[in-house]
Amino acid sequence: MRAATACLLLAFVSPQVSAETAAASTTASVPSGIGAAVFFDEDHISKVELSPDGRAVAILLMGDNQRRRLAVLDVASQEVKIVANFSDRDIGNVAWVHANRLVFDTNDTHAADGQRKYAPGMFVVDRDGRNYRQLASMDGTADDPRFASRKLPASVFLLEQPGAQDSDTIYVRKAAVLKERNENTAEVGQFDLLRLDTTTQQWEKVAPPAKGVRHWMLDQQGKPRLATAVEGRRKTFYYLEQDERRWRAIASQDLHDSGPDTITPVEFGPDGTLYVSSRNGSDKRALYAFDLAASRVAGKPLVTLAGYDFAGGILTDQQRLLGVYYTNDATTTEWFDAEWKAVQQDIDKQLPATINLIAMNARGDSQQLIVTAYSDRQPSAFLLYNKQTRQLQKIGDARPAIDARHMAQTDLMTYRARDGLDIPAWLTLPKGGGKKLPLALLVRSAPAERGSLWYWMSERQFLASRGYAVLQPEFRGSGGRGDQFLRAGWKQWGLAMQDDLADGARWAIAQGIADPQRICIVGGGAYGGYAALMGLIKNGDLFRCGVSWSGITDLPQMYTQHWSVGHRLGEEARQYVMPQRIGDPVHDAAQLKASSPMYQAEKLTQPLLLAYGGAGHNVPPYQGTQLRDKLKLSNSRLEWQLYADEGDHWDLAATRVDFWQRVEKFLDRNIGKDSAPAKKE
Repeated sequence: MRAATACLLLAFVSPQVSAETAAASTTASVPSGIGAAVFFDEDHISKVELSPDGRAVAILLMGDNQRRRLAVLDVASQEVKIVANFSDRDIGNVAWVHANRLVFDTNDTHAADGQRKYAPGMFVVDRDGRNYRQLASMDGTADDPRFASRKLPASVFLLEQPGAQDSDTIYVRKAAVLKERNENTAEVGQFDLLRLDTTTQQWEKVAPPAKGVRHWMLDQQGKPRLATAVEGRRKTFYYLEQDERRWRAIASQDLHDSGPDTITPVEFGPDGTLYVSSRNGSDKRALYAFDLAASRVAGKPLVTLAGYDFAGGILTDQQRLLGVYYTNDATTTEWFDAEWKAVQQDIDKQLPATINLIAMNARGDSQQLIVTAYSDRQPSAFLLYNKQTRQLQKIGDARPAIDARHMAQTDLMTYRARDGLDIPAWLTLPKGGGKKLPLALLVRSAPAERGSLWYWMSERQFLASRGYAVLQPEFRGSGGRGDQFLRAGWKQWGLAMQDDLADGARWAIAQGIADPQRICIVGGGAYGGYAALMGLIKNGDLFRCGVSWSGITDLPQMYTQHWSVGHRLGEEARQYVMPQRIGDPVHDAAQLKASSPMYQAEKLTQPLLLAYGGAGHNVPPYQGTQLRDKLKLSNSRLEWQLYADEGDHWDLAATRVDFWQRVEKFLDRNIGKDSAPAKKE
């Protein structure tokens, strides 16, 4: 209890304080002593969720032992109580079963990817800390013997949908392994849906509409209503009729290719309307109602986003559609209901320096609301808002050690690529700005996914705090910006996608932002690390140095390498996705080899920091060690780092801190304050 009280600052927030903070953020300088740990440690508060009756708040917060705990704040009494915590693992996901009970699972933030057990278990506890019980087992961990006879196997997981929240029952999913390839890999072919009583631990299986169900969706009443089944490369959506007697196929489409008429189910409305996102023959996805009787998208779109695909969800009470939340350059909200528009306007007036996301209770009838406030300089802050008194009350911060006044501003820019295509890019300048700055061109992984957003990002803020301008191009092939922009990147690894990055660096030079003698390309993950290497190879005159972690070095080898159970796509990616989006291993073999750093290692002569995880799933470590062995013969300025138990991304806070401290020293030597170009000036 003492620890919880110390961690949660409950104080009323006045509009005057918010305005003063926002004004101060334009003048404060960056303290020189902000260590890397402040940027890369785990969030202090990672989730805040209002109870179904609006009288309590579930909070996931870090304890003194650096383990995430589950706390409950009683809104009326302002008392905070820790209701669940473990000494050897963290609370992972949490949801309300009903107004007095919570269900949660676990993870381990102290274990790297190669050490982690994949079964999170499942537990329930009342909001006063009573009636704790284990519902599902955990691999490799001794289970609580009090519940051993009734617990479900380790293959059972939370559904992560709210459900009805009016009884002791919840829906959970059970993984069914269809095929084991070897001792380390297996194929999960479907998820069974179980209706579980969290008090008696009795359960029953929901009859599926077909084999291979991968996803289930509940309706607003918390009942199973939609199932998505996969067979081969076809995906079929099944709808359970209102009489709950018959499942009916309402759509079937290619599993991997987003055609003009494909749909993505979003959510059911209170009246049973199914909302979907779809291109519906256009370039960009929009939000539509789906005609269940005719099995097609109905009428005109409800929401379209200029320049972006719709990605988000709906906001409802028990009777009406109230608004939507969506992501374009940031995640925000649009209210259709006048009352809720007024609530949003009042909160925004009190917190003018941030985007303020409102979360209500499941029924939408509570006077209490949760507000998550964030900006490019402010990590998420969590507050309670009382609709009646219009007062905001601070719960806590994701990163209390970060002072927004000392953070850098991030802006969305646009530059023109050499072939005329407009490329969006995020530009972050050090506090106070400047001209002819050392520039880190930061390249992300997962090219087909949506890129960065306007929010606080640890990597770019860390680099900016060290005096670097940071440019993050949204190169062609990036998701979320329409089908044409996505397909413009197909089979362009090392080609037009790479040119977009170089054109971004040259734009920064032309604008007077970047010193042409002090530009380093920095990229991580399969594509980002790959692009950093190819940038040094193709544009050696432009990039003075490179940082590459977990990058693909041999494109042809991707089609034959071992895929572990942790890989997101595995065999499906190799068979259906990669030939279309990266290149066919037979017909495009010459281009794949020509675009691989492995076969051009002699061109990698610049200073290079190369890092890999020894337990990488998407990128096996030998993609790095093979290139390292070649470079040892030709590049004396190679720095190599292997994190033996890490995967493709650094899961451990200690690893992230160590790695970015290495990056800081590397950049300082090559383009920063200790570099030769800087000393000449």
